[in-house]
Amino acid sequence: MVEVGCIPNSFSGRKELKWEHGSLQEFIHTHFGVPGKLNNERVKLERLFVARNLERITGISIFWTNNLADHLRMMEHDTQVAIFHHASFLEMIRTSLAECQASTIFPEGFIGETLRTLALLFPQSDVATRKWFLKLRKARHLDMNAIKCGQLRAEDRQIETFRFWRDRIVILKQVFDEAEPNTWSQWWSDLDPYHIKTLLTMSTKDLTATLQQLQSHPSPHPEKISTLLSTAKRQLLQLNALLPTPSTSPHILHLARETLETGALLSIRLQNIDAFTRYFQQLAPFYELPASSYSPPGEGQRSKVTGLYLLLLLTKGDYAEFHTVLEGLETEVGGERGKGSKGLEEDKFIGYPVKLERWLMEGSYDRVWKAVGREGVPSEEFGVFSEVLIGTIRSEIASCSEKAYASLPVPNAKNLLFLDSEGGVVEFARSRRWVVKDGRIWFPLQQGEEGRTEKDILVASEQVIENAIGYARELETIV
Repeated sequence: MVEVGCIPNSFSGRKELKWEHGSLQEFIHTHFGVPGKLNNERVKLERLFVARNLERITGISIFWTNNLADHLRMMEHDTQVAIFHHASFLEMIRTSLAECQASTIFPEGFIGETLRTLALLFPQSDVATRKWFLKLRKARHLDMNAIKCGQLRAEDRQIETFRFWRDRIVILKQVFDEAEPNTWSQWWSDLDPYHIKTLLTMSTKDLTATLQQLQSHPSPHPEKISTLLSTAKRQLLQLNALLPTPSTSPHILHLARETLETGALLSIRLQNIDAFTRYFQQLAPFYELPASSYSPPGEGQRSKVTGLYLLLLLTKGDYAEFHTVLEGLETEVGGERGKGSKGLEEDKFIGYPVKLERWLMEGSYDRVWKAVGREGVPSEEFGVFSEVLIGTIRSEIASCSEKAYASLPVPNAKNLLFLDSEGGVVEFARSRRWVVKDGRIWFPLQQGEEGRTEKDILVASEQVIENAIGYARELETIV
């Protein structure tokens, strides 16, 4: 049951032990008696963590091994786990030890703990696990007693109670937690009503606990936030609540929406724009539901998340998508304004990007400048985009200045570009390839403007103004 030594010119894919010196008992004690060293602070062995779900949820295949040294070892790039299923052999050793009170080559408590790992993976009272195991038994010649090792209580499922197999359980659980299920809908539909109710209760509690950690103050470390968000998404999948369905309860709908909104806001704080965009897209079907669909009723943080998405589109210069989203919101609120509902511009979060977009179009850069300051943003998440907007403003002003002036005094340019010092003006001018000479900034001539006098430029400007007024009159006539 333990492979010792290597057979020449052979490959088994299993781990052989090399017994080179000392007694057999010393050799076995040295190998199996080493206590676990891996960090196991956040390892929880839920009822969901059973052998059947290793295959069904995560796609980890099981290699039924006769080699005890391979028990619970991950193989094939973490896609396969070896399980020693010979419970009869283990039980025989434990019984003989109890009856004869003889010593064993295995460390004290090792056999009992190995049987407990089988009880963890094959809980005796789990009907679904029993049916699954019996289907495999004949084809794989499995030991029937593997599913008769009992049922672990909550206190027995604590990772600290395992000494000899702790590290391998920690690694297996990590792979289990990180794996993405491929057939959740099939897995969910196969569950019986009792397991569905139990799983919903457990997953709801787990998701609530994860949310509390994500929303704690001060915020967790960025790496921990990423781990917690992955955990929260997996818990949503377990609740079958990643998308709203007619059968989803109002309480779980509320919990799912709050989870995705928390993920969106934390992604902004981490400046992970791609993740924020994905969260906003996942929230879209939840935002289509009426507020009464949730328990407690309400719109959650829809206004804030939508305002941030509009601001993101504004900073990217995606005005088409900006107005598409805005028109959808206006259509939605249009019928409610007569009932006393506040307009979009009056909304603290949505009104912010709407006003910024209008001021940018008008060229009211001084208003935009004040709005993107620390005191002007509606919340700290909106401040993440301030630097981008400031860059956009400067770029617009710079482009207009190049066309409007031949040169500008450096102090005037400092005020015009909202820069803090004249040194900042010089640095910005160099980035635009402007010439700084004799206290003035000289702009490069635009294509086709060589040799044009100031009078020619003035005449052309008057012609443009006259044409614009003419177009406006014609549009007014059409309307």
